Amino acid sequence: MAALSDFYPELQLEMAGAPVPLLDEAVRKGCIRAANHSGLVRETLASVLFSANTRSVSLVPSDAETEVAGVIFVKINNTDLSPKAPSSLILEGSERGDPKVYLFEAKLLYVYPVPTADVTATVRVELRPKRAAATIPDKILDDNDLYNAALAEAKRYLSAQVGKPWSMPPQQVKAFEDEFYRHADEAKIRAIRGDSGADLTVIQTAFGGGSNGRGPSFFNVN
Repeated sequence: MAALSDFYPELQLEMAGAPVPLLDEAVRKGCIRAANHSGLVRETLASVLFSANTRSVSLVPSDAETEVAGVIFVKINNTDLSPKAPSSLILEGSERGDPKVYLFEAKLLYVYPVPTADVTATVRVELRPKRAAATIPDKILDDNDLYNAALAEAKRYLSAQVGKPWSMPPQQVKAFEDEFYRHADEAKIRAIRGDSGADLTVIQTAFGGGSNGRGPSFFNVN
């Protein structure tokens, strides 16, 4: 994992006087937005266990400073499950059998039909740093587009603050926003093409099921 301070040298060139806590906040915001927009920070969770008669499990990355932003694919017995939009059928339906579809919502992965025996899934996920992350994934620092997108968003956030020594005119704030999209869009194109680079990590997970009681929202799948 990379340190937030790895962004300081370039940030401080243009944002002189910004205090360290504010720099950290800007870096986090930049890294989260770059990861969300691109979908290029990825990990494979192997051996995700669905116990018998359990329709949902928690998805927890190997790095505690990150969280799952979306699901790319789910495989059970080497068969791809189909992504589905929220429905009462998936959340409450009574059909039992081999899972055929999945839904990801708020760190919970749902499958349907509900398995009658223990089944193990392989799940490819998109990650982002947590809002209070103390470190960021190496992928963001090592990937040129992700790094520059995160840096541009950090500069945009800081420069847009009115009345500060590091404040900048609106046209410069807009220039940082344009720079973010230039790099983040390039990273997104690579993600769509399947360029996961060196971010692949396979970990073993086994979590109990259950619902968090919240209504679902559907995440786009590349």
